[in-house]
Amino acid sequence: MGTNVVKVIAHHAITPLADGSHENYCLVKQGCSAVQHHSGKDWKLTEDFMAGLIATPFATPRATNMALHSIRKAMAQLTQPLPTDDTLLIISTTKGNIDLINGENETPVRLGAMAEDIARQLGFTKRPIVVSNACTSGVCAQVAAQRVLQGGLCHYVIVCGVEAQSRFIVSGFQSFHALSPERCRPFSANREGLNVGEAAATIIYTLSNEVKPKDWLLQAGAIRNDANHISGPSRTGEGSYRALRMVMAEAEVDDLAFISVHGTATPYNDEMESIAVDRAGLLDVPLCSLKGYYGHTMGAAGVLETILSMEALEDATVPATLGYDDQLGVSHPVAVASTNRETDKQSFIKLISGFGGCNAAIRMQRGKREAIETNAAIDTIETIKADITLSPKSVILNGQVLPMTKTGDALLTECYRSSHADYPKFFKMDPLCRLGFVASELLLQSVAEERFVAREDRAVVLTSCRGCLHTDRHYESTIVPGDNYFPSPAVFVYTLPNIVTGEIAIRNKYLGETSMYLFEETTDENERIQILKKLTFQDPMTTSALIGWVDYQDNDHFLAKLYLISNT
Repeated sequence: MGTNVVKVIAHHAITPLADGSHENYCLVKQGCSAVQHHSGKDWKLTEDFMAGLIATPFATPRATNMALHSIRKAMAQLTQPLPTDDTLLIISTTKGNIDLINGENETPVRLGAMAEDIARQLGFTKRPIVVSNACTSGVCAQVAAQRVLQGGLCHYVIVCGVEAQSRFIVSGFQSFHALSPERCRPFSANREGLNVGEAAATIIYTLSNEVKPKDWLLQAGAIRNDANHISGPSRTGEGSYRALRMVMAEAEVDDLAFISVHGTATPYNDEMESIAVDRAGLLDVPLCSLKGYYGHTMGAAGVLETILSMEALEDATVPATLGYDDQLGVSHPVAVASTNRETDKQSFIKLISGFGGCNAAIRMQRGKREAIETNAAIDTIETIKADITLSPKSVILNGQVLPMTKTGDALLTECYRSSHADYPKFFKMDPLCRLGFVASELLLQSVAEERFVAREDRAVVLTSCRGCLHTDRHYESTIVPGDNYFPSPAVFVYTLPNIVTGEIAIRNKYLGETSMYLFEETTDENERIQILKKLTFQDPMTTSALIGWVDYQDNDHFLAKLYLISNT
């Protein structure tokens, strides 16, 4: 058992309400909301929408500059500068600089390139990591920070969640008819949907032996998949329940001040969270959603809402769920906080969920050390059970070249038919998901194990360079306002890089962790694999993992290189 703890040493948030963590919290406590009406015509969209948008004129690319602003503000709070060679930057975002999608140069839109640009401007030499796990990204990034610190990859981690809204994102939620025409009402019977928002929020973590009464510690984190649907939450709250169960394994329910839930005010999300909270035995713990103050800030939400929760407990307050009107609209009697209330407890959970079936939770505790179990031999205990390399001209499975007649994109369909998968949904997937699906299908068919049985001990953790940039361009071309306007939600959902991990989890009934990390192609493969091992096998439930690289540029340029690794 280790004695080190993962603790917060600085944080900052810039939102439409304020520039600064404490300044934001004070306005939240007063009941202020940044969510306002915006004209669709101003965004070249057919419908108006409600959103929380930052008025500060950040230079292009906005997401990059919002992140730099927040990180620099957080670093300015430190008494000593961070070591440039021992600090890892983790960026949490869903779409980054997607507003530049129509430019000739794809580099600013690639999330890995965005992170490298930010790290370079800050002077850090370690290669940054991007977590793009849909709306769970901000919490998943903090779980990743905990693991890289415990795994000895560095001594400091900067986690920055950032999302800059654009017509690309707004139109996507409009295509799902998920946006509320008024300020959102989480958990209320009359809720009509979500609002979107933007923010940049930063937390700096370190590994330390010293714990003071005022220190915030990241005690536990978990990521779990529903294995249910890529755009709809589990009707049994499966992933959220399992994530809650994991972070509460060593904790007492009576110590919790509240659960900061996702609380998007959409019918199925709020219902799912109420079921998960009930199943986890947490019905009596107050719930609060912060979406009414800012809207849904997507990749920034998990970081921003963690910061505001820390600020609230430092003020001995459970924050109110703005918009909740005491008319509970979910089937399980959760304790939604409708007004600010006092508390003397110093622990909370941040719970979140997103497309791709992903769910995540962290538990934060102030000034109380808990023993953290680490695995010092993490580099020496994995066994590769199978591997596959799939490129436009060949498929190499466990060292053997498979006899294929097609090349390019047609090869993927040939691989699907040769696998006898009998999974027609394959033809509805975007190219990145088809690539990941057939590679994983052939790989898993090559090992002797029972399949399609629900299991929580296998993770699916992938990396990519371009993510779903190919589909991004296709979706952008469909945003054409007019009498029959509405881009396809079936296309929009595939503009999230982590959907490929969700498709694999759904196919195989994997209820364990699913994560997607973005790197530039120049990253050494061995470096990527070692990072994935550190990030994956620190989860105590994970005994095996499907890990590797999945990248799709166009019909003639793509690569999947996957490994099935067992932790023995």
